[in-house]
Amino acid sequence: MTAAAGPSPLAGARSFLFTPASSERMLAKLPGSNADVVVVDLEDGVAADRKQAAREGYRAAYAELCQAPAVLAVRINGGDSPEHGADLELLAAAPPAAVVIPKATPDSVREAAAIGLPLIAAVETAASVLAAAEIAAAEAVAALTIGAADLGQELGLEDRPDRQQLLGVRSAIVLASAAAGLRRPIDAVFMDVGDTSGLEDECGYARALGFGAKAAIHPAQVDPINAAFAPTAEQLEWARRVVSAYEEATSAGSGAVSVDGELVDLPVVRRARDLLALASPQESVVS
Repeated sequence: MTAAAGPSPLAGARSFLFTPASSERMLAKLPGSNADVVVVDLEDGVAADRKQAAREGYRAAYAELCQAPAVLAVRINGGDSPEHGADLELLAAAPPAAVVIPKATPDSVREAAAIGLPLIAAVETAASVLAAAEIAAAEAVAALTIGAADLGQELGLEDRPDRQQLLGVRSAIVLASAAAGLRRPIDAVFMDVGDTSGLEDECGYARALGFGAKAAIHPAQVDPINAAFAPTAEQLEWARRVVSAYEEATSAGSGAVSVDGELVDLPVVRRARDLLALASPQESVVS
């Protein structure tokens, strides 16, 4: 079974809050967060001897998480992990809206399509960066995200104040997403939870490169991320005028129209609809 066709539940989501499933206290806080997507983590955030407890924690919190406003996603252990089979059994019994595939490869995302849910493919190895376009093109993949910590360790990268150490990787993920027609990708976690200014700067940097969202590891990071990736009131007003004028023109048989003295064609309309989707992350915008 492959993922069902139709609008992705991830369309327009700006913040992806990761929480270890082994922490009952942290799971209990998820329904009250402002995150667009909550990601219950069964993988790196859970110690090896706590994996079964993590699955039990997710199962116990499942009903409440499904009733929360945020989209529910789960990060499973990869196919090379002895925990992978048990994770798949759990998802069959308590399916989320999306599944995060760690250290994604073309083979792993094709195999994960059998889950029957939209996939978020984590590009966090050198091999996955080189295969990003193929991964993005897999039918079940709904979004790409970057795993900066694992990738940085493998490549031997060092942090720089200008963040240029991952510029090539970020650009590759943006290009692969766009070429495959996916939503804008999800940027990596900002690790310094107490540095709100640094988080806001990094969000602006990622958005300028073409990212549409960012992962978070603490509820305090959610609101700054949402604000950074939300369009301004002026942008939304422009987008509404563009979409309205274009739809009126196309209904009259014209393929282009002028708004504010500028020609509006399909690429401009797509940009306008992207902005409107960001303003309403839980609603789909027909393209």
